[in-house]
Amino acid sequence: MKQSMEQFLDEMDLLIKAAKGNEVKERVVGLRRKEIPRSLLARVARIAWRVNAPLFAIRLLHPVLHGSKSEPASASPAEKAEYGACLIRIGAHEEGMSILTSLDATANPEVFLFQAFGHIGVWEYSSAIPLLRRFLAEPGLNAYQRRIGETNLAASLVHERKAGEAELVLSNILTKNTKEEALVHGFALHLAAENAIYQAKWAEAEGFLDRAAQHLKDCDDRSVFFLRKWQTLLSLMQGGPSGAVLSSIHALKAQAKSLHHWESIRDLDSKIAVAQEDRSLFFKVYFGTPYQEYRDRIHLEMGGRIEIVETYLWQPAEEPGTCIDASTGAILGSESGLKMGRLPHQLFSILCSDLYRPLSLAAVHSKLYPQAYFDPESSPARVRSIKTALRGWLKENKVPLRISSANGFLRLVPYGAVSVKLRLKTENIDRKALLLEKVKEVFPTSPFSTREVGKVLQLSKMSVLRLLQNAKGEGAVFESGQGKRRRYSFAG
Repeated sequence: MKQSMEQFLDEMDLLIKAAKGNEVKERVVGLRRKEIPRSLLARVARIAWRVNAPLFAIRLLHPVLHGSKSEPASASPAEKAEYGACLIRIGAHEEGMSILTSLDATANPEVFLFQAFGHIGVWEYSSAIPLLRRFLAEPGLNAYQRRIGETNLAASLVHERKAGEAELVLSNILTKNTKEEALVHGFALHLAAENAIYQAKWAEAEGFLDRAAQHLKDCDDRSVFFLRKWQTLLSLMQGGPSGAVLSSIHALKAQAKSLHHWESIRDLDSKIAVAQEDRSLFFKVYFGTPYQEYRDRIHLEMGGRIEIVETYLWQPAEEPGTCIDASTGAILGSESGLKMGRLPHQLFSILCSDLYRPLSLAAVHSKLYPQAYFDPESSPARVRSIKTALRGWLKENKVPLRISSANGFLRLVPYGAVSVKLRLKTENIDRKALLLEKVKEVFPTSPFSTREVGKVLQLSKMSVLRLLQNAKGEGAVFESGQGKRRRYSFAG
């Protein structure tokens, strides 16, 4: 049985290298746990996450990582490494990186590679480069491992605009062309084209893309999509945002949506914003992206011509309609709002943090419960219960936002006039200051009582008194009257 499973996995490995990932995924996710010898669990998990089925791998490995009713936790370092890589793939980034950093990478050099994947997944390419260099310095790597490491190093160098270093790495990859590694070779040609585009070497970029087209003509839809994407971006950056180019980008965004490649939609929007110097689209990308390095990159590409502001109003419809402050949960101009800091408000804020990529249940769970590990059976249920509460609040308050939960991914979808106030640094905002701001939105100039504040903030009388007395001591509010006639008002 073990020998037949090894032969099966060898076949799957060859198919992946030949860019036949869809076929592999269909066959691998059909495996049953009892069919897989324990010694091959880590390898099956590796195959699964390579073809975008990390949750299947998580379910295989979770019992050996955390134990079950029938067996105690007994994961090997290799199984832990694969599990960490899978967690990163499903969005539980912090937990995955925590597992990987606890492992001895000198004993298993692929830990360096998986850590680099973790950084690349959140656009931290500069942090990935030294890890990839350490991985490639290991003497025992096979040819394919070395090629994967080199390709990811090249991608990181291209992203960081280290053109000369990237060319050296890519040249090494492209001189080792094999039919069995069509996917790696095709990706390297894309990177070479991208590197040339950033240097305005248009003819060179076109040559690389032509070679990629020949190399990937029999590959899956995603590989062909990336080819079309860079062909179109070459036209955009060489000739500007013509009507034909913008039409092609619009079609590409639709295709990216069907492929669930949300980062391409973000990237295409950022390229349009820069090419057209579109301030509105720039701020949508900037505030709708939770990755600081990505924000810094697009600001740099804009040449620093736009001053970064602290807040942005995301307004998907023509009219602003109902407006919610994501940081406070307040409906602006109303006494209604989510209870600040409670789980439904946290979920709303989390869903507003990324306007492009739907968040997996695992990603949301890791943000709601940062101290808890992800359990593929119980964790999604915890998130769904909070989603139900938030969905009920949106409906009760007639906020035209619905929570889409297709395929285990959550996102906010507007269906009417609505807007959301976003802030850059919500984690550093003083909660007391936010509460006062919420009160000021309802009572900007008129006096108010503790009872009225309690109703707005949905806090107890004692909590309101502590908040207002503290604000009074700091000179933020004035107090007048006594007893039942005591009122407060904002300074100025």
